[in-house]
Amino acid sequence: MTQEIVTKAIDMINKGYNLNQIAAMLMVDRVALMDAINGASGMYTAPTPTTKKTKKVEDKPLFEDEPGL
Repeated sequence: MTQEIVTKAIDMINKGYNLNQIAAMLMVDRVALMDAINGASGMYTAPTPTTKKTKKVEDKPLFEDEPGL
């Protein structure tokens, strides 16, 4: 992978593109691109952790005067 491609990729990351988009636009392998970027600039492009929020749901019958199943 040439230094020109690595420079373009780093510029695209700074603009907000993700690695899959960059690899597709530059037509290179994503894993090879990630290795080249990590070696070129010391960046680490791991996925961001996500947290799930749970909602408390009330179990209230719609028709109180009718018997259930």
